[in-house]
Amino acid sequence: MHRTTVRTAALVAPLLALAGCGSSSAPAQSSTPAAITLTSSAFADSQTIPTQYTCSGTGTIPPLSWTGVPKDTAWLALYMEDTSAADLTHWYTVEIPAGTTGVTEGQQPQGHIVTTYLPPCPEGGTEDDYVFTVYALPKGYSPTKIGKVIAFDPTGLHAHAIGEGTLTGTFYRKP
Repeated sequence: MHRTTVRTAALVAPLLALAGCGSSSAPAQSSTPAAITLTSSAFADSQTIPTQYTCSGTGTIPPLSWTGVPKDTAWLALYMEDTSAADLTHWYTVEIPAGTTGVTEGQQPQGHIVTTYLPPCPEGGTEDDYVFTVYALPKGYSPTKIGKVIAFDPTGLHAHAIGEGTLTGTFYRKP
């Protein structure tokens, strides 16, 4: 599964360069995005993700909540990556309704699922870092598409975000 995601990202990246960043006429944001506070009742920032949310447990989606979303947000995106494994994508959902304030444990938020939740699962004997990011996107910006398919494009989200927040968790998998 990991190799498929990485290969897909490698194939899509050149196409995104040709397609441009996003499928709208909204310009990229020139100022720093507003700070969104992203937290989990299951683990604190830079702390260990409990086993039940990983491949060593049940692989349940952890509870997440966020505050500080700018008032002019049109929609949200949620992205999770393993930054220790060449930025491996573990979760990517776009077009989450702007009024959404979090994710209930075990539940996918409303929106368009680009990549379903892939629980943390580093190689045995290693600890990896997993970064959850919530993006607030403005009116006039739509997710990047290649044809009719929504593409993997966290760089475009970051470039257009009017608000952004992150939460980092770690997980050590026994050998």
